[in-house]
Amino acid sequence: MPKFKFALERGGKKSLVIFCRQNYRDMEIRLDGNLLGAITNLTELKEGKIIQLPDGTKLHIQLSRRILYLMRNGEYLPGSLFSSAPSIYIIAALDVILGIIAMFLQIEILEHLGFGVISIAIGLILFVLGILVHYRSLTALILALITQGLSVGMLLFMFFTGFLSHYFSSTHDYRYLVSLFITTVYFTFFIAMFWGIKAIRKFKKLRRSQQ
Repeated sequence: MPKFKFALERGGKKSLVIFCRQNYRDMEIRLDGNLLGAITNLTELKEGKIIQLPDGTKLHIQLSRRILYLMRNGEYLPGSLFSSAPSIYIIAALDVILGIIAMFLQIEILEHLGFGVISIAIGLILFVLGILVHYRSLTALILALITQGLSVGMLLFMFFTGFLSHYFSSTHDYRYLVSLFITTVYFTFFIAMFWGIKAIRKFKKLRRSQQ
């Protein structure tokens, strides 16, 4: 039987345990081993259920599009909501690290792909946007997506030009393989960032419904 553990507050003990069968059926909610409540059918889970916690706060549980949302007094439990912030932080770190490497080690392929002072600046901007996304700012997420989308577009352009240069020129240039690898990494995290849009919208919708 699948089991999910959550802490009621950030950094706290994962004392809230949810047991359920496949596809969230026959769910049991326990706190420190004590049964708080049960949800026996998917209809009830999709409509959402509120469970009173021993400290007087309320736990809201709801299944939406196969994603389980858990809120305590209007705030998501740590680790219960997908966030784009980690993906943004990783991209920001890559921009800064590869930019520094390109600047100080003067690696031609990285300079050719545009890494340097500009990528470091973009990385710092993305880091700030990542912090705002962590606090559920949809505007910051959209700005991060636009910024990253432009970066991915430029990397794709550099890859295709390198690919064409390799196959249609007398001098074979294998740098496009490095470009392909970096582009794939950036594109993967770019796609992952899109999931955060639905999560933030769902968060705001549930929070409004509880006010």
